[in-house]
Amino acid sequence: LLGDELVIITGVPFDDVGGGQRAAQLARCALKTGRNVVYVYIYKKFDFETNCHVESNINIQGLTHLHIENTSPTRLLQCISSRATVIFEFPHPAAINYLRLFNARGIRTVFELIDDWETSLGGDWFNIGIYRQFVAEAQHVVGTAKLLADRLKNLNRSDALYLPNAANEYIFDKYKNYSKPSDLPIGRRVGLYFGSLYGEWFAWDYLQEAAIRNADINFVLIGDRPNGKIMPANVHMIGAKMID
Repeated sequence: LLGDELVIITGVPFDDVGGGQRAAQLARCALKTGRNVVYVYIYKKFDFETNCHVESNINIQGLTHLHIENTSPTRLLQCISSRATVIFEFPHPAAINYLRLFNARGIRTVFELIDDWETSLGGDWFNIGIYRQFVAEAQHVVGTAKLLADRLKNLNRSDALYLPNAANEYIFDKYKNYSKPSDLPIGRRVGLYFGSLYGEWFAWDYLQEAAIRNADINFVLIGDRPNGKIMPANVHMIGAKMID
């Protein structure tokens, strides 16, 4: 197992979204087993404070961190063994040639459906035909929510696996005591959210109503601050944080 590389082709760098996204967590777990990990990302990290893309300088033993423009399917194939596993987390047009080549060469391929890409989460890159190619051609398919696993099954993948996200107990250790962050509101109960704050799926109207009806609770949102959101005084947007 230690000689088998894990390749992850995903949307954002290892250090984006605070480093808490599924791809980064899978990479961490693989690195802890001693496996080498090749992490290929399609979009550079976006700094919402400066409103521009920034470079990710990652230096972790065993991790090769590449923007997709700095490699190619054939170059990547030369860097891995025939025992590698390649996980695709973005059904992106830029990744489809990787899937085709790795399948042709007998490399184990996995497509993970981690989000409902048919909504605005798919942005301007989503292509329904390419998405269905990933579903049909990957050797294994995974849904990270029961609804997503069911969608894969509805696309004739009766073998779809349900593999939900999990807690990283190396970081969130229930046996340890942690000091309270200085920017976490005090004096009330806290309703805490950590993650993305954009997309029509984020129910701002529900949050606003919950805050109005529960004045004794501080609702704390950790993530890149959206522009122009006016919320009740007990809703606190404290910006993005690294997961650790």
